[in-house]
Amino acid sequence: MAETNSSDSHKRNFSHGVTVDSKDADFMEAIRAAVDYRGDVTIELLDQKKKKLEGFLFNSTEEVIDIFPKDSPRKESILVNELNRIIFSGEDQAAGKGWDDWVKKREQIKTQSSRLSEAHT
Repeated sequence: MAETNSSDSHKRNFSHGVTVDSKDADFMEAIRAAVDYRGDVTIELLDQKKKKLEGFLFNSTEEVIDIFPKDSPRKESILVNELNRIIFSGEDQAAGKGWDDWVKKREQIKTQSSRLSEAHT
């Protein structure tokens, strides 16, 4: 389910399916999160001729974002004030693969192994 408004005072979780409009208070935070996101984003532009650009956003400043479009080997730089919205459209390739997740899975495996050992003794 996509999130579209940031009127709540809580911090938004920028993840797959989330849409952030340029008018939202946390738009610049969403751009920074998109740089750290390990999946594609869709950028909707104010310019109706270009409309959308999907790809990997890899750099940003207060004025410009840099994106590798899915359909092009060349990066594009776009002014932030030309953006209408950003959509976290691609799956985060590293979701569930962080250190904490690894430790949790490792502990589950240890617990299961321990139970199996006890069951066979």
